Amino acid sequence: MKKIFSILLVFAMCIGILPVYAAEEPIINNDFESGEIGFGARGTAAVELSKDAAYSGSNSMLITGRGSNAWEGAGVSIANGVKLDETYYGQMYVKAADEGASFTVKMSLELVDDTKTDYPQMGAAKVNGTSWTLVEGTWTADYTGNLKTLNFNIETDDAGTGKAFYVDNVFFAHESVPVPKVTQTVPVVQKENISYSGNKIAEDILDRDYKDIDKMMSLGVISGYPDGSFKPDNDVTRAEFLVMLMRMLKMDNLTASESKYADVQDDHFARGAIEAATSLGICHGYGNGKFGPDDHVTYVQAVKMLMSTMGYAFIADEKGGYPNGYMAAAREEDIYVSENISMDDNLTRAMTAELLCSALDVGLYMQNGKGGIVRDNNRTILTEYYNGDLMRGYVEASNDAFVNGDKAGYNSVKINGVEYFSGTTRAEELVGYYVDFICSEIDGEYTLLYIQPRGSKNDELVIDARDIDEYSNYEYTYYEGDKKRKAKLDKGFTVIYNGQTINSYNDLMMTPELGSIKLIGSDGGKYTVAYITSYETIIVSSVNKITGDIYDIDNKKYTFEPADDNISYIKPDGSSGTIADISKDDVLHVASSDNNDKITVRIVRSTAKGKVNSVSDSDITIDDMKYDFSNVYKNRNSDNVNAGENITAHLDINGDIVYIENNGDSNMKVGYIMNAFMHDNGEKLQIKYMTSKGSIEIADIANSITIDGVKYKNDIDAKLNALRGTDDTESSDTIERIFRYNENSSGEIKKIDFARNQRTLITDADRNEEENTLYAVNDKYIADGAQTKYKYKYNARTFIDEGGSYSSIAFSPNTLVFIVPDESLNAGDEEYEVTNVSSIGYDAQYEVYGYKTDMKGIVVDYAVLIKNGTGSGYLRSQNGYVVTSVFYGLNKNEEDVPGFEVYIDGKEQSYILKNRDIYNSAVEANDGREIERGDIIRFDTDSSGEISNLVVDNGSGKYGDYFYSARGYIYFKDDGYAYFTTKRPTESMSYDDMILIPLDGFDITVYSKRYKDAYSGVEGDIIDYTTDPENYSSVYITMNYENAKTLICVTDD
Repeated sequence: MKKIFSILLVFAMCIGILPVYAAEEPIINNDFESGEIGFGARGTAAVELSKDAAYSGSNSMLITGRGSNAWEGAGVSIANGVKLDETYYGQMYVKAADEGASFTVKMSLELVDDTKTDYPQMGAAKVNGTSWTLVEGTWTADYTGNLKTLNFNIETDDAGTGKAFYVDNVFFAHESVPVPKVTQTVPVVQKENISYSGNKIAEDILDRDYKDIDKMMSLGVISGYPDGSFKPDNDVTRAEFLVMLMRMLKMDNLTASESKYADVQDDHFARGAIEAATSLGICHGYGNGKFGPDDHVTYVQAVKMLMSTMGYAFIADEKGGYPNGYMAAAREEDIYVSENISMDDNLTRAMTAELLCSALDVGLYMQNGKGGIVRDNNRTILTEYYNGDLMRGYVEASNDAFVNGDKAGYNSVKINGVEYFSGTTRAEELVGYYVDFICSEIDGEYTLLYIQPRGSKNDELVIDARDIDEYSNYEYTYYEGDKKRKAKLDKGFTVIYNGQTINSYNDLMMTPELGSIKLIGSDGGKYTVAYITSYETIIVSSVNKITGDIYDIDNKKYTFEPADDNISYIKPDGSSGTIADISKDDVLHVASSDNNDKITVRIVRSTAKGKVNSVSDSDITIDDMKYDFSNVYKNRNSDNVNAGENITAHLDINGDIVYIENNGDSNMKVGYIMNAFMHDNGEKLQIKYMTSKGSIEIADIANSITIDGVKYKNDIDAKLNALRGTDDTESSDTIERIFRYNENSSGEIKKIDFARNQRTLITDADRNEEENTLYAVNDKYIADGAQTKYKYKYNARTFIDEGGSYSSIAFSPNTLVFIVPDESLNAGDEEYEVTNVSSIGYDAQYEVYGYKTDMKGIVVDYAVLIKNGTGSGYLRSQNGYVVTSVFYGLNKNEEDVPGFEVYIDGKEQSYILKNRDIYNSAVEANDGREIERGDIIRFDTDSSGEISNLVVDNGSGKYGDYFYSARGYIYFKDDGYAYFTTKRPTESMSYDDMILIPLDGFDITVYSKRYKDAYSGVEGDIIDYTTDPENYSSVYITMNYENAKTLICVTDD
């Protein structure tokens, strides 16, 4: 029997009579996290994987080197996955590589068929270098004959020269394929990755002890890579090691007229260093005329070259020569790497830095005047090549701060009473620390080359200002996680407030609102120095980089004289900057000394962009990531932010929100106005409206209000007409419509934006600054007065005007949908509700209108869906349930209405109708027959659990493209599958009259006609015609394109 079933199944699938829904797969779905680019370069463009920027994750595709042609960019073939007349959706996120750049990037197709070559454009958007932009669009496959070529291309709208950009999260698929959720990677709040020596420390060495690397960088011996990394675990080649060794001897940029080695080409980067080292006897190659410059240097080879440089070759020979003698000589002088490796292992970049550092202060063997070689412990690599030494001491003072004695000179520090020029180091931030340092002496003046705190000597405690509980009587109480801690200061402690020592202070200065406390002590005693960093926050609205005038978003003016040497700027990456590095929307943290003669301006440029998931008084969740509100944000009495809105949140140095950018008033609330009227006292205007949460409210209108960019104050009639949307002063009717609004501190509505009266499509360029920013995608009040019905395509989340007269309306899961009654219904408040796309019925037709807060993309932010009163077209439930009892009871309005007991999830559950009209509509649609036990119904419920929509489902067949409901019989079943037919089975029945269904996907209910009762069933309860031609089961099924839903088996027993 199974063999027969298999043959039938194959046959049925071949002739195409079965509704087999094969899951479509994306043709392109590349977030570049695998390291594979997948795209090829076009024209002169170069395509590479980049870690410098990413919309999500850590990788993106970087397109550079483009020539004068707009089409030069990236492309990939997609011909194999495309079907004629099917619609496809594509999207990608793009960001310009140059921060100041702005240009248009396009998604285009290159199509070649039997008759033509075409270049249809899918989507385009203007991109910039400060944020990621979504580029999206659709395309319906249109070609003749054979599709020979179809490429998905990324390009610009005009000449490509100089236009480099990043691309991430590229997606292209059939419209039925769900778009994967992409969460934007939130930029990490900038950390100060600049060492005290002044070197930028790469992120890939931050989690290890990098002092040796820092030291070698300070001496110019070693450096990082252009991409900002150091790659500490990369193996070093013989050529690279020699270049570093020669740099340590101040012998860099060496050239050579002729190479002594056959494998060292004239253009090799290390040729000069190799030839110089060979001439000095430091190395000799392999002895076969070759050097092996690109071979990895081993531990012993590196030791041999280093010891030879220091004059220890003869000592090594006395100890046995190469290799063991050199290793023994090095170990005797503590020249080694701490990692446990054998002498034949390769040396990494981190190991190389450690090995070279260990030799810096070791005495050299030098020739004496008598031709001999002697060791001189006073002559080291540091003394001979840097006029310096490795030293230790206590930093007593800088030009601004001091703990002992007087201040140091400008850009200088005092260490153990000696003044040192700070050079490029950050030594002035180390007052009160014990330090290790390297200095260079020229003509009696000392300059610091390297400096770091001595970890074992300093006790350091850093307390975030947010964690301070209190300061009192020389003691801080603070939180470490959930635990309270205490830190005691010495009574004679020094306070360094924003970089400057102060003699008097108060408790307020000791407990900053934003910033930190850093306490310094030594040897486990009380803390003797307190660094107080206290920031004032400025959110930049405008900056004049010539005069130094900066205005914040509250129009407060600050002036930072560009030529003022007392003002220092720290760029977002932690390096030094100028006022020229400040831009609009930057967050500035300004630390001013007590007398304002020392000011540090820290520039923070971190944002969180996306949809608001939830909001509380203390935090907000954006695209599933939680952020705390800073005190700055809380104290500004900022406008409310609502769930579902698209926002840009600006973050402070702690990653907390300081400001939510008003993207065209995107932080305004949204609602649906129902009426505008005068209060009974005749003095106050009010509106009745539905909020975005679905509640019906009445609000006062502020005396001074802005409506669609027009300010109204005393003219009540003009305000009322503007609110009602009419010029007819005699009319009391209000045009119901979507709107956005802001409230004042008293809860009165102070600003309203309507959707351009729902009449005109406009662009951002057309809009005046004070004008509304709610755009209508389609227009309810179109010129000819006609209306159109839109058919909802569930899987594409799109409303389609099948007549082709109007634009499609695309939804996202976050689109807010206002469901409202037709104006002719004279409906009550209960007919108004707010929902989302998941509540909309499958493939049904609606009167629907979409709205956006900008003209980018195709997805609407809000929609209004008009109910027509019949209910049946708006049913969203796909499950059918058998009625086991009909009763009458009181609904929430205490009206006597019908109710039902239905069998759901293994038990009988009771539901009552919202009103009698819903029941009457269902009966009328059921040819006037009352609903009774044994009927199968589908219904929706409102928020109170009452039935708000109802249909008796007699299994009328296919509902649109995605939903199928039918009554019939099972002809044959086996191994989890069955053939279902709506016709009475006969032995000679054709398989053309059947469809194949997967039984294991159904929720099976059995209903007994005899006992008028229902219970949960299994596959074995269904009797098919082939098994028993006399007593086979009657069944009811519902399915959607994805899976089986409901199966009700009706039996006579």
